[in-house]
Amino acid sequence: PPPPFITSTLQMASNRQLGLSASETMRAAQALYEAGMISYMRTDNANMGEAGLKAAREEASRRFGPSKVRALPSGSAPSKNKNKENAQEAHEAIRPSVLADAAGDGSGFVGPEDLPAGTGKAERALYGLIYGRAVGSVMIDKVTDGTAVLVEARAEDGTRATFRCSGTVVKEPGWTAASAPSGSSAAVLPPMK
Repeated sequence: PPPPFITSTLQMASNRQLGLSASETMRAAQALYEAGMISYMRTDNANMGEAGLKAAREEASRRFGPSKVRALPSGSAPSKNKNKENAQEAHEAIRPSVLADAAGDGSGFVGPEDLPAGTGKAERALYGLIYGRAVGSVMIDKVTDGTAVLVEARAEDGTRATFRCSGTVVKEPGWTAASAPSGSSAAVLPPMK
């Protein structure tokens, strides 16, 4: 699965999936940050802190089931994504803020459907993108089966033509259940005989 967002990847995904410019994305992110809904949005660190990882794992388990959360090797901390050599490590990856439970520990994220009523359209859409990417980053891989068919034909005059058709069937959506990239649907071919 892709790691949680950093500033540049958030801007690119927001433009591609929501049609927001870089400045519109950062305005919406700033509003979410000021409302306490997301972590700081100017970062090139793709790692979530311990509380964020715990909350993302709990959220993925609650929404999609424990079997959809990537297992950790015994006795290890959650894996960190490799950053650029000069990455600013002062801020963690962009993620939803962690809810505090009665004990004061993190207990997951606010779901996109539970945002306050006054949250604007752009902020709501951007939050959904951030939420999906953070939760999806701790989930299992997507599994697909691909099929390709080549058909060769020859005309009476000897001219040859080759036609190719390919398709994919998703066997396990994995992380895409939380964070499906737009435009990712592939053609599904019927059974070949």
